[in-house]
Amino acid sequence: MHLSKPRPATIVFFVLAGTFATIRLWNLETFCLDSDEVWSLTCARSTWNGLFSNAAFDLVHPPLFYILLKIWVAIGGMGLFWVRMLPALISFAALIPFYFLCRSVGLGPWQTNLGLALLCVNADQIFHSEYLRMYSLLFLLSLCSYWAFTNYLSGKRWSIIILGAVNLLLVYSHYYGWAVIACEAVCVLAANRRKLGAFALQAAVVFACFTPWLAYAGHFAVQRGGLQDNLGWIRRPRLFDLYRYYATLTSPLDGMYIMLVCFVLCGVLMYLGLQRVQQAEAVSDRWRIPLLLAGAFLPPLASFAVSQLSPQSVWGNRHLVIAIVPFYLLIALSLSSLPLHRMRALTAVVVAAWFVLNMGHVLHPRPRINYEVLAEQMVAREHSSNRVPLLVPDRFLAFPLRFQLEQHDPGRWDVHTLKTLDSAAGEHFWVAYHRDRWKGDPPTTLLERRGYRVGSGVWVKDDWQRIIAFPVWRTE
Repeated sequence: MHLSKPRPATIVFFVLAGTFATIRLWNLETFCLDSDEVWSLTCARSTWNGLFSNAAFDLVHPPLFYILLKIWVAIGGMGLFWVRMLPALISFAALIPFYFLCRSVGLGPWQTNLGLALLCVNADQIFHSEYLRMYSLLFLLSLCSYWAFTNYLSGKRWSIIILGAVNLLLVYSHYYGWAVIACEAVCVLAANRRKLGAFALQAAVVFACFTPWLAYAGHFAVQRGGLQDNLGWIRRPRLFDLYRYYATLTSPLDGMYIMLVCFVLCGVLMYLGLQRVQQAEAVSDRWRIPLLLAGAFLPPLASFAVSQLSPQSVWGNRHLVIAIVPFYLLIALSLSSLPLHRMRALTAVVVAAWFVLNMGHVLHPRPRINYEVLAEQMVAREHSSNRVPLLVPDRFLAFPLRFQLEQHDPGRWDVHTLKTLDSAAGEHFWVAYHRDRWKGDPPTTLLERRGYRVGSGVWVKDDWQRIIAFPVWRTE
């Protein structure tokens, strides 16, 4: 039997898929766990009752990812490579709904490859593929939801039931899952209102199934007096933040003028290309552009608006991973509609150059705070055989330090969170703090005024902050 040779577009797709996976494995163990990742492990290591109560007490994330992580840790333990493989594998799995979503919205093989090439080197998606939080799961299930939604619009059997099941998993992964459902609702209203009744019923069932979690988490929200403790650290976005979100999706470099040129050029080409697509589109396909436009622009714009009006900001690139693929599919759809063959060839060259330039950023990301190195230095400097108190004025710093110290020197360090150092007491203890977040006189000065002797400190830093830890003794 004669086997046909694979098409060049198919070969390119699998090469890009391999590149996608390789890039996301490249720095899997480069950075230690930070405070949010340690919280994920804290939930996963708890009892089942503890997992749900911890997630509800945290208020801002539903529990599905923690459930998966608990099972994952039970299988393979808590090694850094093993736990980081969970979000990586979830991210790899997203290639399946990505491919079928591209087919559902009518993208050809080369258009699909263009979208995948852009996604391969997207810095935000890469980061969350290596990050022990729920954003890779949010990304995967958002693509599954859009794929199921396109099947529903196409009239496939059982598609509305599948869509409801996927959307239920989606909202139990992250509250921003509701933004995906809202995008689908906008598409139905704009392009096919005959489908509105069944879609609304599906959304109502999803909400009813989500209500028990809302009631459970709401109980803790009342106890804690709202969301200020959890979301108060997020600053309100400016218009520049909204612009920069999209500029980083279109530019391979960080330069201000390069980003502006790429942003404007991409906007013009997208506008012209989508006009041509819309003019040539069949009536049965007129839901494609509304769906992609809603998915690409509604979540960021709504997040920006809500952050201006609500008591706490909810802005964050980590939540907006749901808008990345719809945006890139719009680019692929619009660029492929350019009328001149030479322009298409030039587009391929530009995308290839964009891909290569981005590779340098994603393979060599900026350094991040290494809590593990700080803990190792502290353990090496501490010669006492007794338990050693560590006083930390910031609970977000206390989390990763407690975890890393327990990993390197089990049972020896007592980590306490203090709002101020006025209550610091004892014959000997350590203090750790964010130098750039500290306001007022340095902690060393405050403790010396109280008669303590301060030893030389150890520190770690990245491009944004420096963390210092130092030993303290009571003087005679």
